[in-house]
Amino acid sequence: MTPDPEEPSDIIVLSTDEVGFLMKVTGPMAEDVDADHVAARSSLRRKLESLSVGDAPDDDRFPVEVSRAELALLHSLTKQAYSFITQEERRARLVLREKMVVSSENLSRNTE
Repeated sequence: MTPDPEEPSDIIVLSTDEVGFLMKVTGPMAEDVDADHVAARSSLRRKLESLSVGDAPDDDRFPVEVSRAELALLHSLTKQAYSFITQEERRARLVLREKMVVSSENLSRNTE
């Protein structure tokens, strides 16, 4: 499944800790229930892997464009409880959860 260029998207700005959290929970051992999550996880994972410290324009912040499907995946990932993440990654998950709410609101406004 390839991303639809007409699909609404938004830009979220990730911190180093948020990128670390997402790299851990989107890894190859992650389980997906449906095809949309598999495609969104693959797409998001490729975007995260393409980031490097040199790409961060300001204070280790990484702007990443996310599709509606990736946003839905991020909502799912940030709702789950993980026993294998660090305290910093737990904090990053909570901050990322708040960003998902704002991003969802932005996409809703842009599609009305």
